[in-house]
Amino acid sequence: MGWLRDLIAASNGSVNSLGQLAAEALGQPEWPAEVRIQQRSLAALLSKIDRGQEVGWLLERPGVQRALARVLDLRAEDVAREARAHEDESERVAARLIRLRDLPAARPLDLAVEALPSGVPEALLLPPPHACWWLAPSGSGRTLLGRWLEARGRARFFEGRLPGSDEVPEGGRVYIELPEAPRDGEVPRPEPGWVVAAPFAPPPDSGFELVRSPPLASVLGPVLRWARERLPADTPVRADTVEPWLAERIERGEVRTLGELLGVVGALDELGSRASETRSLERLARRHVEQRLARTLDPGAPHASWVRKQGFDALVGIAERGLVDFDADLSQPRSFEEWLELMPPELERGVDVDWVRLSLKRADASVRAVEVERAARRLPPGAYRLVTALEHAGLLLRHRDERLALEPAWVRRVALDLAVKRLIQRSPLEWGEALLWPRSATLVARALLDRAVRVGPGLLEPVLDLEIDDEPATAAVLDAALRITGIARLLGAEPSQELLEGIWSEAERLALCFEDELPLSRVQAAPRGPSGADTDALGATLLEAGTFHLAALSVSEVLGPRKRTRLAALVPWHDSQPHAALAAVYDAIHAALASAPPWREGAIRLVARVRAVIGNARGPDRPHVLEWPAEIVDEVHHEVLSIETLERAPLSGELVRDVLALARARGLSPRAVAHAFWQSWEEAGRPTTRLLEPTSALAPLLFQHLPGAVLERWLGQTEAVTLPYELLGEEAWHVAVRFPAVVGDANALAVLPVELLETVVQRLRAFSGLGAGAAVLWRRAADACLDALDRELDAAHTDEGVLVTLLDTVPPEHVPSVVAALRTGDRARRLGSRALDGVRRFLHRASAARRDGWRLAYELLALIERDLAAVRQGV
Repeated sequence: MGWLRDLIAASNGSVNSLGQLAAEALGQPEWPAEVRIQQRSLAALLSKIDRGQEVGWLLERPGVQRALARVLDLRAEDVAREARAHEDESERVAARLIRLRDLPAARPLDLAVEALPSGVPEALLLPPPHACWWLAPSGSGRTLLGRWLEARGRARFFEGRLPGSDEVPEGGRVYIELPEAPRDGEVPRPEPGWVVAAPFAPPPDSGFELVRSPPLASVLGPVLRWARERLPADTPVRADTVEPWLAERIERGEVRTLGELLGVVGALDELGSRASETRSLERLARRHVEQRLARTLDPGAPHASWVRKQGFDALVGIAERGLVDFDADLSQPRSFEEWLELMPPELERGVDVDWVRLSLKRADASVRAVEVERAARRLPPGAYRLVTALEHAGLLLRHRDERLALEPAWVRRVALDLAVKRLIQRSPLEWGEALLWPRSATLVARALLDRAVRVGPGLLEPVLDLEIDDEPATAAVLDAALRITGIARLLGAEPSQELLEGIWSEAERLALCFEDELPLSRVQAAPRGPSGADTDALGATLLEAGTFHLAALSVSEVLGPRKRTRLAALVPWHDSQPHAALAAVYDAIHAALASAPPWREGAIRLVARVRAVIGNARGPDRPHVLEWPAEIVDEVHHEVLSIETLERAPLSGELVRDVLALARARGLSPRAVAHAFWQSWEEAGRPTTRLLEPTSALAPLLFQHLPGAVLERWLGQTEAVTLPYELLGEEAWHVAVRFPAVVGDANALAVLPVELLETVVQRLRAFSGLGAGAAVLWRRAADACLDALDRELDAAHTDEGVLVTLLDTVPPEHVPSVVAALRTGDRARRLGSRALDGVRRFLHRASAARRDGWRLAYELLALIERDLAAVRQGV
């Protein structure tokens, strides 16, 4: 037991557990009013104090000591003395303990002995010898991993700065957390054993290996189990109800990081998991904020009711003003004054209740003071009081440098998402201002696209009613409208002809053109901003220069011919030959598709349609990388695919995916594409080609759909054939197992489909020289091997080769079963000489190994040796 439990045991018996102690202490008159804590949370805290953890919390609160002493029938000095006696132990343990703000009721994490939650890249738990860069937005667990590595002596942790030359430990293992890009642009050099964790990517060709967190959906179950193990036993968080709800939130993009996920779990633990059954994440966040504020606000204060009920909306207002006026990254800490600046104008000033009371008294004596007080409770308190209330509630968390950070991360995410949704429903000029900021633009652009796809691009029609002016916000709105409309069309949306014509007209007017260069939008929505928790990668892709050209091609497809246009390179639909700049347009589009956005398939189909009108941009023999999918699929469709075409293609996984997507759009299956190749390959005389090398980007597709008839003819030739067995499809395997050369290959048996393994074992007599492959059969189909052994022992004419091969490869765990089979009746003792020698060798190995069943093996070996001795004596 711990020291608090010792005091309970020595007390007069009024309480028997820490839970009862917490309940009784909270009801004592000595309990300090400023210490607001729920009974369950206090019980969890007392459990930690009992174990020598967080004893300082108790020592700093004499009122709590007096309340505990009253319940335990002790003096407060006795409780304080016992606490001080365990304070040193607390300090030693605290050095390696970390409290999880996202799981307030959970026991602390012991960095020295406990595992981190799934979601932190496993490759970084033991820093590799080469330089790595973890692309980790705020909330990914950057600081947690740094402290964990340092507590275990695996790396030296540098938080927010680069190490000096004299600070790098021997062995060079260093973990550097950079929460934001250095203002001077300097980033660490790649040194062996260095790991950098940052929300922004390293420069191209920096020498760092880029590491990403695993998809959050893939670690949801393990993270939930990890959290539940840390929460009190009576936690209402249940996997069967919470996990499906959280999976849906993750799929929608409402929860994006490990920290946000743990924060939502912590809120469900506090509010009850039933909150997830009927509530959206917004309602959960609203209730969480309201409860946080209710704990710390003075109920009698004039503005307490307003702050409690409107606190979450105030956070949304802060986020919205940050989007429009400051490009604020809400994940970064800022000073008290900076938070005041972010307050929406309508909340900046409060009402001076005393002045109102005095003024009304002079003007109208019928107004009572109580009515003034009642009205004041429905008015905002002003920016200063509101920020102060948020800080006291722990929603603005003060760091060591006195700056305040908006926490928890999941509430920040919900507030930001709601702010963006509200913003794009307002006047285009309002969200146009946000498009001028690098960070805000990514969020607004993504939200506009999502809404355009969901409800239709008609939401952009108010853009056409804007008064023509030279304001940057107007140009940014029109630029975004072209991008959103064109990309939404690639994703299946159907914008009206009026919208397409109007947006194109404005795009032509605002185009910036230079000789021998691609046309540009006059005010591109915003340059790519720094990455982080408050940016959107897909939104950043929407703002790429190449996406402007792709969207313009999409919009112009449904427009009529243009006799004279400044965007001629982007209107190829009525031309007879490619524009000289079309290949450069494709280059820009290809660069913007590098991250494989959802509209990539639509872009490939669009380029295919352009090619059908005017041919390849650089001529018939030089397809652009974006034209290659159409080049290949056209040949497949017309049954003229040649090996030469595929040999010339810039093969990559990206190209293969594009080919399959375009083929699917034209009603061609992956099997049809692969069969077109195999037909061409056979017609060409089965030439040696790099396309069939296991490392070829085409190999998985080709061998997955290798026709059985083709494989049968291929294996039937005189020359040996080497197959990538791990890539073979079902049809090919059914043919392959008929060939001894395949069945005799242990590599083939290691990946042979399970349902075919038993077929092989049943037909072992058809395959001579199985050799090492038999060990694979034992490992993957032991029951079938035991049945085969029984069949050979019972057969009138035993196949001695099969029997000896099986006996020579029996794994240790199956020796007892084989010995039992050999001891059944006298079938082992009547075998022919070669088979009997195999049995004797097996029994000798089994008895010599001294494993389970060795005595029975020795007894049978002795019987057989006695029989042989008798035969020799008879001779």
